[in-house]
Amino acid sequence: MRKFLLPLILLASALPGCGPGLDTDSFHPGSVDGALFWYKAEQAYLNGNTWYWAESLGNQAGLSFTGTGAPSIYSGSQGQKLMSLYSGSYFSAAYPTQPLGLGGFTVYAVTQGKPTGDGGIFGILSNGLTSAYCTDTNLSLRVTGSPAQFKGEVWNGSSSSSILASIPASAELSVVELRYGSDGTLRLQAAGQSSSVSAPYQNVSISIPQVALGAACFIMQGTPTLTSGNLNLGEVLFYNRAVSDSESLRIRRYLMLRHGVTQ
Repeated sequence: MRKFLLPLILLASALPGCGPGLDTDSFHPGSVDGALFWYKAEQAYLNGNTWYWAESLGNQAGLSFTGTGAPSIYSGSQGQKLMSLYSGSYFSAAYPTQPLGLGGFTVYAVTQGKPTGDGGIFGILSNGLTSAYCTDTNLSLRVTGSPAQFKGEVWNGSSSSSILASIPASAELSVVELRYGSDGTLRLQAAGQSSSVSAPYQNVSISIPQVALGAACFIMQGTPTLTSGNLNLGEVLFYNRAVSDSESLRIRRYLMLRHGVTQ
């Protein structure tokens, strides 16, 4: 009997959805400790003339649409929903919580850059969503146009310093992870590539947290800049701590299977 069972076990572990941490039915990213917000493209909706984006964990009332160029929703290769945002448009809302200390934070984004232009994936800002506030403490992840790159940045307005991690971005749909640890380490990874940098400061804080999907702060030639639109989003997950390596693996595998991402 054993000679027949072993091949079956090995075969099951190799099939999508059957190996440890690969089954999208048995693993739920929202069950991981510290799950804060979870936005899926299919939960964006039009109410009258205004777009909103519902949050699925019940920790956020939802995001409201800002700017021009309304988003479009379309189906990906796996039948999953994807959202296309345009230049000058994004979703935003203030946190319904107390001030946030960035002792640790993780975000996952299923995203795809467009051929030209920068696109912000998310930003967390202290007071508002304009370039004037990009000098305040914020954490951003974005897709650049040329050269195509994923970039993660922590900007500490109080000491006017920042740390930046970047890796090449594929034109394909990708699962991107940005982790900020309590030791001040920023780690960015996608498509089997990773970049880690250490911050000159630790545990920066945000006085009046706001979240924006489709917008991000960054520094261009020393000038704080807000970028928005020009990307496609499948879903975005936030955790209020730096997740462990094993948790990271399971979350990324879940998102890869759901969206048909191969690397």
